[in-house]
Order: sequence, then structure tokens, then C-alpha cells
Amino acid sequence: MAKRKTSDASIKLKTLCERLSVDYDEARYTLARGVRPKGIKAIPGRGNHRLFDRGQAFQLAVVLKLKAVGITTPLASQIATWSRAIQGTACNLGWDHRFAPFAGQLTTEHRWFVEVGDARYARVVTDANPSHPGLFEMPWADMKTRKAAPTACPVVILRVDIAQIAQELVGSEPANDT
Repeated sequence: MAKRKTSDASIKLKTLCERLSVDYDEARYTLARGVRPKGIKAIPGRGNHRLFDRGQAFQLAVVLKLKAVGITTPLASQIATWSRAIQGTACNLGWDHRFAPFAGQLTTEHRWFVEVGDARYARVVTDANPSHPGLFEMPWADMKTRKAAPTACPVVILRVDIAQIAQELVGSEPANDT
């Protein structure tokens, strides 16, 4: 099976923070706490800048946007990890095959959200389901076990606009048509 093609564009941490309007020092602190995308070194080396590919930058972007509104680092990291379900839904179901943000494909014409309920459950919400007009809510799942939670009835629900984070991260880059 062919590996999904990603963009060769590298993004510096400072550029990522500027595009997302998040604090650079907070981003460095988050990386120092061990919340790093796979393939990113703990310490980049003296005089070197951390460079992120678009997929790595997206994962960190989700964490940083959540932290910017007061979500704790561990929960923000857990939500970012769980957000990979969007890529699976978009690509595996064929609803939006070009939207694979964790592989660096950040362009979509659809709305994609992760909803987190009571900091325990999560689900994907999208308008990309061709069989359902408007927003379609996938069933709740336990964030830790990823098992369906049919009896979940969360009281507090946080909605994360994954498509908007992708759009902010792209910023003024040329379109990625891979």
C-alpha cells in the first residue's frame, strides 16, 4: 500500500505560533514538557530551530489552541491524539479524502469538529457525510479506551473546530494539492 504523500514544507515554531496567534514561550514550554509530535527531538540542539512538517505542526497546533483557552496540557494532548479520528473518518469513509491533517493535507471545504464531553468522551461532528444534510454527529466514544459509549450523556461539551485550526495553520502558504 502506498504511503500517503505529505508536503515537504517545513514550519518553524515561531511561524506556527504567529499563524495560530498563540504564545511562543507557551509553545516552547509545551514542547519542553514532552508534548511533541512524533519525530520532533526534545532539544533541537544549540543554534538550531525546530522544524515541523505540516502534519507535526497540525498536531502541535491543536494542543496549543486548546491550551490558549485554558485546557490543561495533558487533556489538550489527549484531545489532539483523539482528533486523529477525523482523518480516519474523512479518508476511510471517503467523505473528504483530501483532508488528512495529521499527514499534512490541511485543505477542506467541509466543517470538521471534535466534541469533547465531560473531559471523558469524544466524537466527530461534520457536514461531510453525503447521506446526511447539515452537521452529522458520530456516536460518543470513551477517549481513553476508544470504545463506543452509547449511554454517554455529557453535561459539558467542548467543540474544537479542526478545519479552522488547519486553515489558520496554512496561513498564506500556497495550496497543497497533493
